[in-house]
Amino acid sequence: MLQDGFATAQQDMAARALVEARVDADRTLIAIRSALLADAQLLDADERERVDALMSNLVAVLTSSQDAAEIEAGSDALAKGTEEFAARRMNQSIQRALAGRTLDSI
Repeated sequence: MLQDGFATAQQDMAARALVEARVDADRTLIAIRSALLADAQLLDADERERVDALMSNLVAVLTSSQDAAEIEAGSDALAKGTEEFAARRMNQSIQRALAGRTLDSI
């Protein structure tokens, strides 16, 4: 009975890891799509193509895989592939916030 409990616990942990990986991947996709809607002009055509390819890859993994590690790898690849875009968005936001202000007013 104890061994059955351990086996079930491992299955439960694997199922939970899969659900968490899927939720994180969905959140990442939603965030990137939202960022693209707001600031796609910050990417050139090649960069946009790479981001779209990474997003498509993650969607394909989500629909075909039951492996949490594979889904996490797709999410990580998308996150790494959009780091520069995120930095540009942050810089743009800071520039907008500081536009027309003096150092004394900050």
